Amino acid sequence: MSEVSMSASSRSVAGVGGIARAARMLGAALFILVAGHAAEARSADDQAAEFVADLGREAITLLTEQERSTDERRADFDRILTSYFDLDSISRFVLGRHWRVATEAQRDEFRTLFRQFVIKAYAERLSAYSGEEFTVKGARDDNGKGYIVESRIERQNGPPVRVDWRLRERDEGLRIVDVVVEGVSMAITQRADFNAAIAAEGGKVDGLLKRLRAQTSG
Repeated sequence: MSEVSMSASSRSVAGVGGIARAARMLGAALFILVAGHAAEARSADDQAAEFVADLGREAITLLTEQERSTDERRADFDRILTSYFDLDSISRFVLGRHWRVATEAQRDEFRTLFRQFVIKAYAERLSAYSGEEFTVKGARDDNGKGYIVESRIERQNGPPVRVDWRLRERDEGLRIVDVVVEGVSMAITQRADFNAAIAAEGGKVDGLLKRLRAQTSG
């Protein structure tokens, strides 16, 4: 397994209101995502590690093109999500047990709103960040299910942060299904927050959809 090191002159993610814990975890994951500047995976055999390095390259290119409009940034961000993340699987997972009782119409709307939530929450809320170094340490088998790509964020004013990217093979190629930051799963945290939102709305999936509509409007 190869190590892929890169310097970063990137941007952090500011939080948004609403489902706060999910936003914070998404923010942590996307901060790490954008830290990959000028990465080159040196091992042709380590496709999973190269996949994560490529993600960093594309993300930093998006963030450094200051002349692009908000709509253009959202479109680019949507393309990155499509190319690197399995949002359908993530959507089912974060809705948890409520996915089984949701109607097909509710599932379809949740998929759409969840995607819009991710794009709106983070495509426009990137502030200056610099001095980080992102290292892809390599990939390992994930119990025969896919791959885990291990990486580190070296910070100027703090200890390094470990980030594991969980990848699965899909018909269209490798896709990310979870990001684990210092042992904390982004997907599990989101599921807990969405479940709490549904509970606060009387156990109704429509209550979460209502909140997400408000989050993504405008």
